[in-house]
Amino acid sequence: MLPLDPDHRAVFTLDAAFLGLWHGKQPQLRWDLIRNGEVIAQSSALVLTINRIAHEDPRLTRPVIVGHPEQILEVAKLLATDKLSIKQWPLQTKDIPVWLRFDGILADGQSDFRIIWDGQVHKFEPSDLVISLTAALVNWLKSLKDDSEVTITFAVNFDKVVDGVAAVRFLVRRYTVKSALDLKPPSIKQAPDNILKPIDADKSLTVLVKQYTGMDLAHKIIVEWKGIAEEGSLVTKPVGVGKIADLEIAIDNWVVAV
Repeated sequence: MLPLDPDHRAVFTLDAAFLGLWHGKQPQLRWDLIRNGEVIAQSSALVLTINRIAHEDPRLTRPVIVGHPEQILEVAKLLATDKLSIKQWPLQTKDIPVWLRFDGILADGQSDFRIIWDGQVHKFEPSDLVISLTAALVNWLKSLKDDSEVTITFAVNFDKVVDGVAAVRFLVRRYTVKSALDLKPPSIKQAPDNILKPIDADKSLTVLVKQYTGMDLAHKIIVEWKGIAEEGSLVTKPVGVGKIADLEIAIDNWVVAV
């Protein structure tokens, strides 16, 4: 019940929840005149057409992997703790079902996808949605074909019904996958100027591997010492990364004497 303003009008505000629930529908509006707590008159009805919110309306937000706002996604740099952000959108309300999926092309050319949300009810007050990518999703992104497209699609059903067909698709994020790793050449600890004096390697021979973008604890490294003669070559067993930092890998020093 609203009082009249100085211009003898009652102003009603249609909130986000109302507009979201009724988008694409035709509600009827009327107002009652109340005196001394009793309805003494009622207006005729107004049939109000509320347009449906269009897919990919430019006023809707677009999901983004934080730190990767451009069209290139360097998957080797991704970490499980990296965030996906969806900015607060118009008519956002609590208890609204949401959909989120990734679509891409695997290295063998097959299409694949990952579903993150499939109609889950977002139970928070209007705000940005921010989630971690997770190790599983990052590993999947790293398995995609170099130079292929990966898309991130977010959708919402404003009428709060868990119905993916009726959900409104937001602006789609499109990335071009860049998967190549930039691995720097190794160096020898006992040869700071890349010149090795054999006697300096009398006790040990250590290969230094620089930390690289996209380094992961699940990675393993093999060191290859390639000599001129067959007997002067060496391939080490796989060594676990162990830490995200420069690595020191000991190899047999007999290769120096060959």
